[in-house]
Amino acid sequence: MNKTLLKKTPKQWLSVIEKIRNPITRIRTACIVWWDYFAIMRNDSSDLLNPYLEAYSVGTSVRAWKIERALLSFGYSKKIAKTRSKDPNQIRRTYLNYKQ
Repeated sequence: MNKTLLKKTPKQWLSVIEKIRNPITRIRTACIVWWDYFAIMRNDSSDLLNPYLEAYSVGTSVRAWKIERALLSFGYSKKIAKTRSKDPNQIRRTYLNYKQ
């Protein structure tokens, strides 16, 4: 984890997330940030991203490069942004095919 990113407050994250124009990309990116930085927090300010979590739909697709670009602009490393931007359903299918 990037120490600079760990220092960002939920309000700071919300501010950069809301700059993403495409609503689907915004939702997916917000969820990734929440999973990476706020899933274990239990305070009121971490609830700021809840509307994005509630709007997330597993079947909704968005191009991985758009999410990767957003994560890079937030300060994620290239390797982590590329990994985190992958569709979780595709990762799961690849894993299940590999196991067979």
